[in-house]
Amino acid sequence: MPVTIPRADLEANAPLAIIVLTRESLAMGQRLREAAGGNAHVLILGPACVVGRCEGPALDSEQREPLSPFFSTDTPGVLGWRGPLRRVFPTIWRDHARLLVVADLEFVVRLLGSLTLDRRSDPALVVLDPSARFAIGVLDGRGGQVRAEPLASWSALVLGAQPVIARRTSRQDGRASERE
Repeated sequence: MPVTIPRADLEANAPLAIIVLTRESLAMGQRLREAAGGNAHVLILGPACVVGRCEGPALDSEQREPLSPFFSTDTPGVLGWRGPLRRVFPTIWRDHARLLVVADLEFVVRLLGSLTLDRRSDPALVVLDPSARFAIGVLDGRGGQVRAEPLASWSALVLGAQPVIARRTSRQDGRASERE
């Protein structure tokens, strides 16, 4: 049974990238995309060996490198990449308003490195642990207009996980102040 996404809470038109690193996390990503009604703004991104062929897309005889770091797969809404995630993550970070990464939190924190700039330009970030026990709302993004909490709560509901909101709230309306 599909779980309805509250349109206002999840900013349904804000691009969401679900980053998967294993076949198990790919299955979680597919459940989430299906629960989102196959929304065109929801993409699953994963390494070539997880989402398609390990060698990635075929290049024509004159092309040494693909024009994009991503390639289409046989599954709608699923894109792959070749090489290390560290190489393509800056593009994902820049091009999506919401990120849901299925990985250990420590791995994601180390991957972020110096990519975080400020609340106005960074995407919202949720980390889902690989066993789908916790959906951790890590960062709000785009000036607080794209929030991690609803995405963490929704993904937890879909996958039967526990939502974890890792930021304090100080205003009476429950939203974090701009200084946080």
